Amino acid sequence: AVLPKHERLVEGKLENGFTYIILPNSNPPGRFEAHLEVLSGSANELERQQGMAHLIEHVAYMGSPKRQLISGTGSRTNAYTDFHHTVFFAACPTQTPDQFWKKPMLPMALDVLMDVMTTNIDEDRLEKERAAVLSEASMVNKIEYRVECQILSSLHSENRISSRFPIGKEHLIKSWTKQDLQLYHQAHYCPDNVVISFVVGDVDVSTTCISMLLFERYL
Repeated sequence: AVLPKHERLVEGKLENGFTYIILPNSNPPGRFEAHLEVLSGSANELERQQGMAHLIEHVAYMGSPKRQLISGTGSRTNAYTDFHHTVFFAACPTQTPDQFWKKPMLPMALDVLMDVMTTNIDEDRLEKERAAVLSEASMVNKIEYRVECQILSSLHSENRISSRFPIGKEHLIKSWTKQDLQLYHQAHYCPDNVVISFVVGDVDVSTTCISMLLFERYL
């Protein structure tokens, strides 16, 4: 049976292909979350790309200068990669804090998220994030993680999940150039493969829809 949709859920599509989903929820009051979901994860990688979705996530998120624009506003941003998605999100107050000139945070948060769509792979940033990802791979490589990988490999032996773990392969991560990553970004970070996934929180639907027009700048 098809699960029923939430009665307050609003879905739409911009002219350039971006899909958006809005769910008003006033609890807690004065807060919202905005997620940008790229419909591409480790299961979408080619054999020689294992770990590339995760590394791109690091480069796009940490290399975004706009992310700093909402620091100090009570906002929190982060990103993650799984088998089927790469997600960037911002959890923010609906208004800038009292010490600032009061203005809505939603357009600022959406602008930060849109920044990952236009990432230019910088050599210095790539090397920093390559080192961070290799360090992360070393940290998670414990018995619990290896057991989990074995279980998933057995459960999904008939599909790519059995051999496409988001952390990737160390020797491949060390080998990619910025051109390799830029090509992956161009292939997957495009409007018809992205959902401005769930702007959820204490938001007005009509105002949020107007803010979504920001994404029409992306062609």
